[in-house]
Amino acid sequence: MKTKAAPPHLRCEYDVPVVAAVQALSRGEATADQQKQFLNWLINHACLTYDQTFQEAGDRESAFAAGRRQTGLILVKLLHLSTNALRKANQNE
Repeated sequence: MKTKAAPPHLRCEYDVPVVAAVQALSRGEATADQQKQFLNWLINHACLTYDQTFQEAGDRESAFAAGRRQTGLILVKLLHLSTNALRKANQNE
């Protein structure tokens, strides 16, 4: 009996290297390459940051995909923020 595949908005593919990277990261032992691999997987595969959020199945599915993508957009924003500018802004408060 074949199992029904999860709908596209619920899928999150991963493999052994990704799982190993996540586990090493959680232990505080991830190499630089594992950290980069995990971040790439999180932004591009888990969050689908650069994909369309519209889902043909309906509004709920589209809203779910938009929420998933929003997490990726926040991560990308944090990666590009200037920490110096943020420190200066916090000192002026």
